[in-house]
Amino acid sequence: MLINVSQVHAEDLTYTQNFQNDTMTLSGKSTSTSMYFTKMDYWNIKKATFNFNYQVSQLADKEISDITISLNGVKFFSFRPAHRSGFQSKEVEIPLELLEGTNKLEIKGQILNEKDSKSYNLAQTPANWLTIKAGSNVNFKYEVDCKFNPNFWTNLSA
Repeated sequence: MLINVSQVHAEDLTYTQNFQNDTMTLSGKSTSTSMYFTKMDYWNIKKATFNFNYQVSQLADKEISDITISLNGVKFFSFRPAHRSGFQSKEVEIPLELLEGTNKLEIKGQILNEKDSKSYNLAQTPANWLTIKAGSNVNFKYEVDCKFNPNFWTNLSA
């Protein structure tokens, strides 16, 4: 039996990898945490998205507080929390060129509750916090790359 490879089209698949089971709070005017995820070698990634569920202190000044996301040591996205309280969600597209097999996603936040001419010297208080909610994840949209998956042709003929 002959198969014309040009007629075999992989369909887009999705995979979601959750980071943690528990909600956690980072305290301090400068906070940081790392999360890890894996990308399979035989995935031809079409799109990768970081779905970030978070909350900042109700006292945080939304004009000077900020959150920065980096992947494998390269910063690629910064934003200010929205002007509202409660949990918020942010969907961030991950640059595909930064993806490796094993990945370290780092979230750094500067959560400040006061703005003045001496903001560089603000005291750290219990009101400087960033909470990361359970369910934050990375979602992949991908195709299976036939040349990297040794079972592809076996599974196709089954």
